[in-house]
Amino acid sequence: IPTIREILDNGETGLLVDPQDIEGWLDAVRKLKKNPDLALKLAMECKRKASAYSWLARATKIAESIGIGRGSRAD
Repeated sequence: IPTIREILDNGETGLLVDPQDIEGWLDAVRKLKKNPDLALKLAMECKRKASAYSWLARATKIAESIGIGRGSRAD
């Protein structure tokens, strides 16, 4: 199961802020509030990237790696 760091890239799929940095959090929220296009871009890219980590996607990769994935025939 991926960690948040595998999915979130600062400025690409989200805005990363140190958990203890209150001003950083406020700045990030203000930035998104002032720029809804950026907020939408980040959300859409994060959704696209996260879809590779869905239960179905992960199960498919596991099944394929043990030879019962797409194109294989169950006996």
